[in-house]
Amino acid sequence: MGNIVTNQEVVNFLRVPDDTGAIVTVGASTDPSTATMDAIVEGVEGDFNERTHHSWGALSTAIETHDLINEYEWGRGIPIHLTHRDVATFSSGAGDKIEIWDGENWDDIIGTSNWKQLEGLGKVFIQGQVFSLFREDRLRITYRYGTVAVPAGIKLVVLQKCASKLIETSLAMSNIQFGQDRGLRIAELLDKWDKEYEEKVIQWADVVRIEY
Repeated sequence: MGNIVTNQEVVNFLRVPDDTGAIVTVGASTDPSTATMDAIVEGVEGDFNERTHHSWGALSTAIETHDLINEYEWGRGIPIHLTHRDVATFSSGAGDKIEIWDGENWDDIIGTSNWKQLEGLGKVFIQGQVFSLFREDRLRITYRYGTVAVPAGIKLVVLQKCASKLIETSLAMSNIQFGQDRGLRIAELLDKWDKEYEEKVIQWADVVRIEY
């Protein structure tokens, strides 16, 4: 479970031992269990993806409706600014679509030469629609976005955040060791991890362009 970190990586990070002293291999009946870890990892990764407006560790699919804006770039066409920037190369075989509403149906033009993709900036250019009077909600675009290779810094703070959530739900667990001054050290550690997590959210958050 998890596209950025796995259940086992979180347990390994905290070095949670089983009854024999070996690090727990997470399963349905272990403490913590697979269900517990799934909920923690899913929650933290979902929060990080939502707040950075991105998809880390796997590609996600977005379906967006756009207007044909009153703008034209010579040699390219009408620019369409997608919500996400790190967009995979468009492929009909992967389910991507660029559909234009013709008044009755959505016409997918991805198999034609009437569009161009600008890699890395989340922009698609539409050609052949320059003089159209019908512009509002004219396009429906289905595309994949995200970063599969997660930067080490993001992986670390998500791992720490998952570990902190496990600690918060496991304060009575005697097999998570923090030394004699456990209470003070836990508080300081969780605060440090939280600050590092928030810094990474700010650092990696995408800028959202609003069309008007």
